[in-house]
Amino acid sequence: MGKYDDWKRGETEALLNMIGATVGAPGDAIARAIFRGEYRITVEKVEQQPQVPDRPPFVGRVVKTITVPAYQAKNFVDAVRLGNFDNADLLGDIKHLWGKEPVGLDKPVNIDLVEFNRNWWHEEVVAWGVENHKPLMETRHTMGISAGLPNEQRDRPIVQASSARDGDVLCLHGDSDWRRLYRGTVASRWGRDFLVGFLSESQP
Repeated sequence: MGKYDDWKRGETEALLNMIGATVGAPGDAIARAIFRGEYRITVEKVEQQPQVPDRPPFVGRVVKTITVPAYQAKNFVDAVRLGNFDNADLLGDIKHLWGKEPVGLDKPVNIDLVEFNRNWWHEEVVAWGVENHKPLMETRHTMGISAGLPNEQRDRPIVQASSARDGDVLCLHGDSDWRRLYRGTVASRWGRDFLVGFLSESQP
């Protein structure tokens, strides 16, 4: 083929198919009709779509490891009492949804509080824990933090991403003047200031 020696037969077939597809006829017949002047070819450059950057990798970092002391509670309602929350009188729905969750710790447990490099979705945190072999802390650990380490939640909110009930998970929140236990929606996008609790590999 002279100056088109690197042109392949398969490329010729593909080009003819593209030509034919424009009018819904066999490509070779349309190509011959072009030679006869019955059709005209119009070529225009296709604008390239801008590349959309991928989301940054989802990275977690252990901010601190806390030791949750052993504690005894008869049930979840009793654990809420031990937590001494400022919104204790408003926790009827939480007591109902998590009422059957195991509470109490026979021995101290180390919990890693992890922050993430961007706002996150619940499923991202769950997947991160699985990938990094870090189990999520449970309700008994959350309530142990509130009872034994009440000031931890004053600095930054602490999320218990496990044990979702009615589409919500438990979260400890607070400030210098107040502490509360509340429900956070699984479907919401959580801010990067929220810490997530995981069982630590380092145990007392």
